[in-house]
Amino acid sequence: MKKTTALVFAVIILLLIVGVSSRSLVSGYYANLGRDALNSGNYADAKTKLDNASRFDASNPQVEAYLGRLALARADVSGPVYYPEADYQTALAHYEKAFSLNLKSKASAEVYRQALENAALAYWNTGKYNTAVDKYLEEIEVAPDRSFWPRYFVATDYFERANKPKEALDILTPAPNLAQSALEKRQLPNVYVLLARLYDYAGDMSKASEAAKLAIALIPENEKSNPLVATAYFRLSTLDARAGNLKIALDDYAKLEKTARSLNKAEGYYSCVLSRIYFHVKDYEKAASIAKSRVEGQKVPELIDALCFDTLTRIELAQGNKSAAQQYARKYIALVDSFPRLDATIQRSRAEFTNLTATP
Repeated sequence: MKKTTALVFAVIILLLIVGVSSRSLVSGYYANLGRDALNSGNYADAKTKLDNASRFDASNPQVEAYLGRLALARADVSGPVYYPEADYQTALAHYEKAFSLNLKSKASAEVYRQALENAALAYWNTGKYNTAVDKYLEEIEVAPDRSFWPRYFVATDYFERANKPKEALDILTPAPNLAQSALEKRQLPNVYVLLARLYDYAGDMSKASEAAKLAIALIPENEKSNPLVATAYFRLSTLDARAGNLKIALDDYAKLEKTARSLNKAEGYYSCVLSRIYFHVKDYEKAASIAKSRVEGQKVPELIDALCFDTLTRIELAQGNKSAAQQYARKYIALVDSFPRLDATIQRSRAEFTNLTATP
């Protein structure tokens, strides 16, 4: 060991004598040691090696990329947060420097891809969604075969915030076939639920139903107490009703209610979905009764209650009562405007109802 250490220092001294170009070689040497320590989870040793690499060459973009990864700390593949101990601001400072030093042309394709993905996640978790999406889109471009995660995050942003549902569907459609790792495969129920929502938005009821059923099937029985299951049954029950299958719709709604109880939701939390089911089969009296009972009994309305106001608006329109429809439309707009993020479906209804209320 002592002979090896002496040899290393001898090489370093020799390189220093050779000239400035040797500093980048020494930096690269320490960078590789730091990378290996980082990959083995020895973060303290990685920090020492990478700091040495920076001292020899402060313009080494690969070192900055490794320091960015180091700031994210350990990954937890089984927890709700992938990097539970991350210092995102420090990570971003290093990644931004790495990109500014032309990491793309000076590092391997895989190092660059990982830097894009980790930087995007850091931007996402600090609320900088537009920048995160830009990085994810670049990752899709440079590594299309490894683009499961960027496709999921971009599609999520496009549907739930940016109001780009068509683009979201185009980006997300290939994702299920790109799931390679165990972690990616565990994420497939989330992907299929999002696909169900996107296909539903696009009016493709068959594909929406298929995606929702796949999501449910992929979740183990002992994990069925899951908001994803509730969302899938929400989607299925309304899709069944739109297809005229009331009995199947009510069966799916019963499963939704069972899931809601397992999630400790208040009794009747999803009653706006039941109202929507009866609306789709044109039982307007029952649909209106359920919706009114829900919204009139709510002291603090929740976003899901917007579905009741949406349904009541459409019932009045179907019955030719434009003035009453406008009143419910205004309540819908007032409710959804009290929430900071609205998905594409809600934004479409809001735009429709804004036009409705603007006419005499």
